[in-house]
Amino acid sequence: MYNVQARADEATDAKLATLSKEHLLLEHQHMMQAMLEDRFHLQTHWETRQQPLLNLVVAKGGPKMQPGGSMPLSEEELKSAAIGTLREVHQRGDGRLGYELVGHNAHIKYAAQYFGVFMGMDVIDKTGLSGMYDFDLKYSQQSDAQRVANPDVWPPIADAVHDQLGLSLEHTKGPVKVLVIDHIEPPSQN
Repeated sequence: MYNVQARADEATDAKLATLSKEHLLLEHQHMMQAMLEDRFHLQTHWETRQQPLLNLVVAKGGPKMQPGGSMPLSEEELKSAAIGTLREVHQRGDGRLGYELVGHNAHIKYAAQYFGVFMGMDVIDKTGLSGMYDFDLKYSQQSDAQRVANPDVWPPIADAVHDQLGLSLEHTKGPVKVLVIDHIEPPSQN
């Protein structure tokens, strides 16, 4: 593991401050890529491979999410909204019972991205849902043995998605874009 520190100059910071959130994210990704290429002599390419993935579909009985804008914001979320840092989908909790994935006026594709991170594989939104939704998903990543030892622990994410959101995660295989590392070296000094 390495701790890498990188700083932009004032002119770059001023330029970044003028970008939209979407363009800022893309520019940060580009800057990170350039820094890794420079310091680690990193060389990569993308390939598409057949891999396990999950399709997110509407479960029998239909979705159970609320229409966007109908769920009140918590005190913490109101503070974030006031300063412009409230994300459509965010996670909270300390893990004792599990975590909450909260969506406010969110498109389901953002929830699918989080599910992919939690499940360790790509999740493809096949729900056909185009609206904006509010939801509060309570789930756990604890093992079956841990949940037996503490019955108050929230359910595994696949069960929670089904029971609380009215959606299902179905295992399948399909094309997945994969980043392949061709070359890397220990980092150089500044």
